[in-house]
Amino acid sequence: MADSLRTTALFFKSKIPPSTEIRIADRTVSVAVRTHARARSYRLSIPHDGTPVLTLPPGGRWSDAEAFLQRQTCWLAERLDGTTGPVSFADGVLVPLRGIPHRIIATGKLRGRVEISEQDGEKVLFVPGEPAHRARRLVDWLKEEAARELKLRSAHHAAGLGVTVRSITMRDQASRWGSCSSSGSLNYNWRLILAPPFVLDYVAAHEVAHLVEMNHSPAFWATVKRTLPEMDRGRAWLKTHGRELMAFRAN
Repeated sequence: MADSLRTTALFFKSKIPPSTEIRIADRTVSVAVRTHARARSYRLSIPHDGTPVLTLPPGGRWSDAEAFLQRQTCWLAERLDGTTGPVSFADGVLVPLRGIPHRIIATGKLRGRVEISEQDGEKVLFVPGEPAHRARRLVDWLKEEAARELKLRSAHHAAGLGVTVRSITMRDQASRWGSCSSSGSLNYNWRLILAPPFVLDYVAAHEVAHLVEMNHSPAFWATVKRTLPEMDRGRAWLKTHGRELMAFRAN
């Protein structure tokens, strides 16, 4: 009997696909499908990379998940209309740096560093390198800028909360702004340097606070607020504009 139940459970589990498609207006939208151990209900979300994700609770039935997805068609259509497609770091493109738009200008030189300047009343980023490698040169520079400022802000919040940050790493994450390990290692998304400084400061405070509370309990949010009283400003900005920053791609 136990073997029969196990076989039946495996059968239903195998029927849940890794992805599915849904028709919205005149286009077909791909939706990633996953099962989450802590999910208590069916959930549809759109991470920063713009790909919708349908989450099922353990033991969820695919037929119920499909029905739920169909009921969310209008909700999904409204939000997909506001998503931003990938943006490359090409010559002439406007890119935000610390929240201020800068125009990318190719210098035509193979060597040199990225330089911030002004041209015809407009903030610009002079970027050297061959066309095939220019975007990577700029991203490497942005990572350096992000690392420098995030180390400063992380150290500030760590000192205030009485914790120790052991290492800081820049990551190219598609849906997360930061993460923290119990050993004191912090990971940050380099795109934070594109946001206004108060947003970067909020993420630094958020991750450092996890060294005090490794959760998102009321105690955790109280810890963030203790080190950054104006945390709500950065949190709100990121919820509103975060997807725009995630649209920037190195290639």
